[in-house]
Amino acid sequence: IHAGSSFFTGWNFFTGGDPTNGNVEYVSKSTATSDKLAYIQSDGTVVLKVDNTSTLAAGANRNSVRISTSATYTTALMIFDIIHMPWGCSVRKVQTYYTLWTVGPNWPNQGEIDIIEGVNNITNNQVTFHTGYPSACNTTNVPSNWVTSPGRGDPLCASNATADAGCGFFTSNDPAQAMYGDPFNAAGGGVFALLLNSAGAKVWQWPRNAVPQDVKAGHAPKPDGWGLPTGMLPSDSSCPTTSLITSQSIVFDTTLCGGWATDAYTGNGCPGACTDMVANPRNYD
Repeated sequence: IHAGSSFFTGWNFFTGGDPTNGNVEYVSKSTATSDKLAYIQSDGTVVLKVDNTSTLAAGANRNSVRISTSATYTTALMIFDIIHMPWGCSVRKVQTYYTLWTVGPNWPNQGEIDIIEGVNNITNNQVTFHTGYPSACNTTNVPSNWVTSPGRGDPLCASNATADAGCGFFTSNDPAQAMYGDPFNAAGGGVFALLLNSAGAKVWQWPRNAVPQDVKAGHAPKPDGWGLPTGMLPSDSSCPTTSLITSQSIVFDTTLCGGWATDAYTGNGCPGACTDMVANPRNYD
């Protein structure tokens, strides 16, 4: 369990530039601590954020945090209580909270699951599954009445360096059900869950006012009583998830701009250039 005052035990801080080409520099634990980019509030709430004090030159990278668990999981039930997530023009969350995802040590061959994913000022979450390339995994065998998500992305899950979209499920834009961005934050956040077992992978999400009682109680959660998942990737002979999605580390990060956020920047109604947004610290208060 990662929570409260002991939250950062068992996490590794990735340092250096963003592997997805975002305009951030991921900093060490000591820098993140001294610059208040990673800390625990007196009430036990964990905060991860980007630097909001430095004025940068155009095109420069802003300091941010990316952490991953030392422990890895092939079968697991993970539950994440998120109060507030970064959101707005230039923000890219792929893979919580700042981006919440899981990934194997040899991407894409051991898989990836994006639990919270989105860019800029969109308000619907995308749950995405990635498997190594090639693989036969796809979401065409998931009927619409098996999940709650009203939209789908590419059905093919196989990913590589030049084709890494994965197979995604798009959640509702209804503010009452929003699980991404400003509406999510305004409602006090919510809870996300990932179940990995021999049947496959499932992701659930609930706004703050709809979290199941067993999840709120904090012990002995019972996924069989949670209803339909947001998105799922069933395991079968053509898509054996227990061998394709393995040794998953949990990752939180926030990156800025980069390929997806920049490509979608103008279409999302954002002003100017994405890299210009990064230069002004007031955009990240």
